[in-house]
Amino acid sequence: MTSPLPGRGSQLDPAIKAALLGADSARRARIALAVARRASQLDDRLTGRSAGGVQEILAGRSDQHLRDQVARVTHDLDRRYLDVHDDRVGPESPDWEVPLRRARAAAVVYAASDPDSPVAATEATYEALYALDEGLQAVLAVVESAC
Repeated sequence: MTSPLPGRGSQLDPAIKAALLGADSARRARIALAVARRASQLDDRLTGRSAGGVQEILAGRSDQHLRDQVARVTHDLDRRYLDVHDDRVGPESPDWEVPLRRARAAAVVYAASDPDSPVAATEATYEALYALDEGLQAVLAVVESAC
């Protein structure tokens, strides 16, 4: 019997769940990195020189120092998104979706760096559903290509 997916795995589309459940540890790591590479294309702060540890993680290297660097980038993009979309002080600001997608893209990269491949694949694909404009179709295509 296959164990359930960790974290928010129960919230994933059945096709993505099936792909992740059917994957071994190495394949799950490849899925997490493939989804992170696709999501990182959304913001030059995730691909440029100032991206901290993002490029290292996208190349398949990770340690706590790199994860901390990416966590800072993620936090910065989350803060920018919340500045644009702060419904506590009034109606939603226009154009809040772009900062949301960028923040979620950073979260994808951070999730992909988790040393536990089931967690990395599950959380990266979950976050990618909110990062990519094409949503489910884009994430499923990346997952299937990494399998």
